[in-house]
Amino acid sequence: MLNSVTCAFYDPRISDSSSSAVAACLMPDRLIACLFTTPDLLSSGNWRVVGHRAPAIPATLLPFEHTRGSGWIGARLIGSGNVMKFLNAFRGLAPWDAWADPQYLDRLLIHPSKKPSNVLLSRIA
Repeated sequence: MLNSVTCAFYDPRISDSSSSAVAACLMPDRLIACLFTTPDLLSSGNWRVVGHRAPAIPATLLPFEHTRGSGWIGARLIGSGNVMKFLNAFRGLAPWDAWADPQYLDRLLIHPSKKPSNVLLSRIA
């Protein structure tokens, strides 16, 4: 997974980037996704880094950790553009199911229970 980063995304949105505000939001039960992605939105500042700390996510929740020993063979990178679309859909700003595979975003969640109950749907169930 050369030239990729692992990003953890949490449910809360914060405007106060003080260490105490950030720490309060980085609770395991608030984690919605942990993904390998391209670093362009971090590098450009579109995704603001609010702090640095040792990973607080159990190794079992890290994406494709089981492929580390084989040089990440089988791991999957999600482009930052798709991650942005995922986050917009998570916040109800875009349809959740507007993909060739309507369950695509469901598979990006850390667990199915993290899917918001009020997502926008473009298809009639």
